[in-house]
Amino acid sequence: MEWREREGVPWLEAELLGGRAVFSTRQGGVSTGPFASLNLGWVTDDEPENVYENRRHLARGAEFEPANALTGFQVHGADILRHRGRAEGVPYLRPPDNPPEADGHAT
Repeated sequence: MEWREREGVPWLEAELLGGRAVFSTRQGGVSTGPFASLNLGWVTDDEPENVYENRRHLARGAEFEPANALTGFQVHGADILRHRGRAEGVPYLRPPDNPPEADGHAT
């Protein structure tokens, strides 16, 4: 995995067989107030137009079509969920041997 940045938007990128994974930070967005960042979350009280524009910023910087992006749903909590097995046709991203420390909420 490598850190990349374009047009003020940094991201961590992992090359995959047949694709790549892009992990954003909170830098480079247009949101304001309590969401002042690159807020990509639809399930917030942020203005939907800001979320759309933030997603376009990341897509433009990382050079991908927003319509082709898959987005995970992040849940904050103390519960540990375990998934056994693998869904057919769903790629599995295995972490590198020495993963960098990264927090998706870093600024």
